[in-house]
Amino acid sequence: MNPFNASFLMSEMIDEAEEAGIKIAFRTDIAALYRLENELSGKALSPLFHPGKFDLVSDRVFWIHGTNEEGRTVHVQASKLDDTGRNNLEELLQAQLSRCFHSDPPLTNCTPMRQLRGMCAYHGDTWVDRDLRKNGLGPLLTKIGLLATFIRWQPDYVYAWFENPIMYGGFGVRSWYTNFARVGQHWHKWILPHEFFSWMSHEDMINLIELETPRSGLKHLQR
Repeated sequence: MNPFNASFLMSEMIDEAEEAGIKIAFRTDIAALYRLENELSGKALSPLFHPGKFDLVSDRVFWIHGTNEEGRTVHVQASKLDDTGRNNLEELLQAQLSRCFHSDPPLTNCTPMRQLRGMCAYHGDTWVDRDLRKNGLGPLLTKIGLLATFIRWQPDYVYAWFENPIMYGGFGVRSWYTNFARVGQHWHKWILPHEFFSWMSHEDMINLIELETPRSGLKHLQR
């Protein structure tokens, strides 16, 4: 991957967000995100980012804070990096969610989750103010988070979950995700059977960046 392509693409997307009146900030103090939870209408933050349940050190986690011209929060999202070690992603998440919910081991029929190993980045807790959703800015902001996740860590995989209505509205595809699978069964009553697990491999991300850069109108640099 040519790093200039990723940097130019990020710069253009942030400029587009700022032209829409959204100031984008990159932050690593995850506890500050939880202090904002009451400002996020209709949004409950993921237990996987809870600083009281996990040791979230600054080089393994970040969140993005979007504010409007009045300084009001209009957007948040977060990412964290985990090493599955000798386990697969499903086994790691089973252990993490059991710690959060103190329940029996969860059930899932999501085969792709069992195939992901190595450095895996969770991209989630995306919330966009209702007015911005009407303007179609949700996918743009999600792309910024996905690209920031890849630039910061270049993980083996980036993964996310999409609720059923959002998925069928095409949000996942418009946000650059390309691989999807149903979760299949209840997972601690947090992830439901009809929701979707989505992931991007390292190679998927490189190909995406190289394809999207010329479309953005930027000069495409050779690898």
